[in-house]
Amino acid sequence: MEKGDVKKASSLMMTAVFAFLMLFFTLGYFVFFPTVIKVQLIELEKKAELPDLTINSVTDGSFEKQLEDYMCDHITQRPFLIALSIKVNKILGRTYQRGIYIADDGYLIRESHFTEDDAREYAAAVSTLAEECEVPVDLLIIPESGIMLRDKLPLDVTHRTFDEADKNAELLAELVSDKVNVCYAKEPIQELIDEGTQAYYRTDHHWTTDCAKAVYEWYTERIGLGHPNTEYEIHSIPDSYGHIYSLLPQLGMQSEEIRYYVNPKGEYNDLP
Repeated sequence: MEKGDVKKASSLMMTAVFAFLMLFFTLGYFVFFPTVIKVQLIELEKKAELPDLTINSVTDGSFEKQLEDYMCDHITQRPFLIALSIKVNKILGRTYQRGIYIADDGYLIRESHFTEDDAREYAAAVSTLAEECEVPVDLLIIPESGIMLRDKLPLDVTHRTFDEADKNAELLAELVSDKVNVCYAKEPIQELIDEGTQAYYRTDHHWTTDCAKAVYEWYTERIGLGHPNTEYEIHSIPDSYGHIYSLLPQLGMQSEEIRYYVNPKGEYNDLP
């Protein structure tokens, strides 16, 4: 068999496997598991609107493009079809999709894009602020989830981007003016993780409220400010999905709980 024939046969086999998986999961969703598998896609991006039909839009080709975007955004079962495509890719071993890693324990970890140029730009801006201010300036640097949760990344993923992001965060701390008090919050977050407390949401790039509270207490003690010894009430919002999930929805993915702290002596508006 010729080399080209082998390549063609391999391509046809992959196409057949993809088609079979699409058919299997589609039938499973609509026929066999109508109540078990559910997609709750948080649409944070603005959907395309129906374009105006004008002579100019037709002649310059913009109407056709805008109509195509509109149809893609409003297609029936669009969230399910997106999640189904992602599921098939995951079965085929693609743990990196749309700039996001499908990690262990249900974590979705976004790839880092914090570059050396970013570090230098931020350092210059903060330094200028410190030089112009008559009050002390603190810089609290928060590590991305991929820096702190590298052990959860897929085995086939190199940690180069997160190593670089960590290095650039350290560079940012070195480049700022001597008038800036720098606090890189890796230490308290790592302690929290070692204790078994969830520091970052599984479906979002933000840290959890527990992590924010821990870093706040670490930071205030570090700068000698102290923090009030308040007995907070812990409330929660169940069945939540974060922003990264809206970019990479997963079939049957477990939702998570958002916890928040309430001071019983405080005054709040519109608490859930």
